[in-house]
Amino acid sequence: MKKIIVIFLAFLCGGALGIGTLFFVNKEQKTIQESKIYALQIGRFLNLENAFKKQKELPSSIVVQDDDSYLVLAGISLTPNNIEKMESILKERKIPYYKKEMNIDFENLEEVKRYSILLEKASEEETVLFLNQKLLESVKVYDDTY
Repeated sequence: MKKIIVIFLAFLCGGALGIGTLFFVNKEQKTIQESKIYALQIGRFLNLENAFKKQKELPSSIVVQDDDSYLVLAGISLTPNNIEKMESILKERKIPYYKKEMNIDFENLEEVKRYSILLEKASEEETVLFLNQKLLESVKVYDDTY
């Protein structure tokens, strides 16, 4: 009887450790997926410090590295319709920008897609800005604490 109990406890402990390890390993692995996006660029700089100075003009913008330069992006979207919403906000605020298509690596492309769907349905400026901020955070590479 003792052998059965010991064997049962060994299986129970082994199963718990196996499931826990599997959960931990799967949670720690992040899949990087590349996707084409539409971006609103408000600056391109060779110097990271200058990029941060430009970023301060629009605090919701982000700085990303592109080869040997740093881009300041004010908005990104997976669809052209969504990027037009941010364009109208930049025009209203008289912030010059350059619209472009680019490829970006995302750690969580599914989350980006969900925010894009919500942005498609958004009409109020505050909501558009919030969702755009969430999209930008998904690719944030630098902050001004370098």
